[in-house]
Amino acid sequence: PSGPGVYKPHFWTVTALMPLLITLLKFTHMARRKLSDRYIRSLTKVSGGKSYAVTLPKEFVQKLKWRARQKLEIHMYGDRIIISDWKK
Repeated sequence: PSGPGVYKPHFWTVTALMPLLITLLKFTHMARRKLSDRYIRSLTKVSGGKSYAVTLPKEFVQKLKWRARQKLEIHMYGDRIIISDWKK
């Protein structure tokens, strides 16, 4: 299509911007974790520096029927941490 009001990008504009667009696309998608590593998680320092956080796999939370902001009990047994539902 041609005529008034029809935008035709200049070849040099598209060519010059392509490397930039490819770089931006690389950073917009998170890398997928390998299936064998799906239960390996990072320990993250929470702002303020007095606590740490670990994310839990969604399927674990769903299976236990936990919800966001639910109170949980945490115990340490030897070198293990046990997380369970808080009972009044």
